[in-house]
Amino acid sequence: MNSEYVTRLKFEQYQKHMNTRFDNVDNSINELKELLNVTNNDLKDRIKNTRLETLEAVDSKIESSINKMKHTQTKWFIVTIIAISGLAGRIFGIY
Repeated sequence: MNSEYVTRLKFEQYQKHMNTRFDNVDNSINELKELLNVTNNDLKDRIKNTRLETLEAVDSKIESSINKMKHTQTKWFIVTIIAISGLAGRIFGIY
């Protein structure tokens, strides 16, 4: 009947063993939290950099499009002035 009970010494050994296991689990959880924080910060930085690169690319494309439109507008303005002056020359008999 005495063998059915756990002795104080065995109980303390089990307690130490369980405490060690819980400490290991806590350490693992803390390491995972740190790793997740680092990964989260890294992802935030990557997203921020990617967003900035995308915005810069879009801005440069818009700027080049605006420059092309300026050149096209200038060409149309010159052609229109030449056409109007030619028409005016015909009307007033200069040509």
